[in-house]
Amino acid sequence: MDVVLDRDAFLKGLQMVQNIVEPRQTLPILANVLLETEEGSVRLTATDLEVGARVSIPARVAGKGAITASARKLAEIVKELAASAVSVKVGDNAAVTLRCGGATYKLVGLAPDDFPPVVPASPGTSSTFQGSAHSVRPS
Repeated sequence: MDVVLDRDAFLKGLQMVQNIVEPRQTLPILANVLLETEEGSVRLTATDLEVGARVSIPARVAGKGAITASARKLAEIVKELAASAVSVKVGDNAAVTLRCGGATYKLVGLAPDDFPPVVPASPGTSSTFQGSAHSVRPS
């Protein structure tokens, strides 16, 4: 995997999916975010097995692939980077390298094979709730 992303868009996407991730997980892979390349974008996915979130970010994709990395660490690093292009490369042994300006960071990732699937909701599924507003006055 070899992509270049806008730092602000990357950070916004990470913050959106990071809200799903619980810091203490029974499965270590659930503390990670899944990064997958698509045509002209990178898809970020997070889940806690009950709720899932998926966000696509425009990117220049030089090499296709997928990796999982710690959602918290990745968001902390990207937050501190300069507002410019961020290069994300996956090397041997699931090593993730982030480059932005003069800064270089390396994270240890996990193979995406163990990441649980996030199934999109059916478009025809909806629920309607009826309610009424009542004013409550203290006694």
